[in-house]
Amino acid sequence: MNRIQDLLLTLALILAIGVPLGISQLYQTKIATQAVAQTESARFILEFNNQLRNAPASYTQMISFLVQGEPTIKPDGPYSMEAIDNYLNMWEVLNQFSKGNKITKRMAYDTFSFPVETAYCSPEIKDFILQSREAFGNPSAYGGF
Repeated sequence: MNRIQDLLLTLALILAIGVPLGISQLYQTKIATQAVAQTESARFILEFNNQLRNAPASYTQMISFLVQGEPTIKPDGPYSMEAIDNYLNMWEVLNQFSKGNKITKRMAYDTFSFPVETAYCSPEIKDFILQSREAFGNPSAYGGF
């Protein structure tokens, strides 16, 4: 009988110590996984921003045109419909990554809200989006807008 009590006491001690340690380890693993995800999100945001600003097809000048309210799309502005489409598709990719939790919404917003909102508020871009939706019969085209 004494042996059974000793085994039960040992089992109770193992559970009393092991379960909290196991829970603690799971929590630490969760925190570490979140930190890795945040780091990967930050890397993506930095690379995305680098492409936006410094790639051969930089959109810095286009953003300036949109901010200043200057004509952007040819024939009145300097950009072709293809360039505008590429610019908007870039934001669509960012939107899809955000929706799929591949990047954090907060990082995307903090880094890119100004150029996205500038494009969204541009009457010229709004017209382009509406015309594209009608032309392709796709009301969800440029869904991030």
